[in-house]
Amino acid sequence: MQFLLLVSEMWPDKVADVLLDQPQVFIDFFQGPGSGRRIALWFSHFSMEGMRAFKYGAWALAHYALAHREEMWDLLQWEGKHPQAPVSVAAKTHYFAELALVPSLRALLKHHPAFWASQQWREACRDGAFLELDRRHFCQRLLWEERAELSGRLEQLVALARELHGPVAEMVD
Repeated sequence: MQFLLLVSEMWPDKVADVLLDQPQVFIDFFQGPGSGRRIALWFSHFSMEGMRAFKYGAWALAHYALAHREEMWDLLQWEGKHPQAPVSVAAKTHYFAELALVPSLRALLKHHPAFWASQQWREACRDGAFLELDRRHFCQRLLWEERAELSGRLEQLVALARELHGPVAEMVD
């Protein structure tokens, strides 16, 4: 476990690459204990400056929602007096700041799992910054996975770490 924690700190993008092939990891993470806090931490990065300034989950959610509005817009819940129309939000993207994040994300988790496998989600998470939400959880999840495909990817991470960081990797073993 310690070795995997070290790898995730040194090469978060490599660990992210492995995890992003498993959307269920994220579905479980954002539905599990403390999910409201996790959702707020990852998705509350909208900006009054518009979509270019959105970060992390906010970036993924906004881009995905506009690109797939026919399929999922009705799952979004708004804190204002009335729901926002996609055309209004596309013109004034700062309206995303009025999104009721926790109920909206819970609806996506339940009714629209395609978001967690989307290109927008992968793009927002590819640098591995999401690991900061709960690094130990994600590393434990990697260790618990028993599927051959993921085990092979995990072995590749270990080999990369040994290659790039030789003596420290050997000491952790």
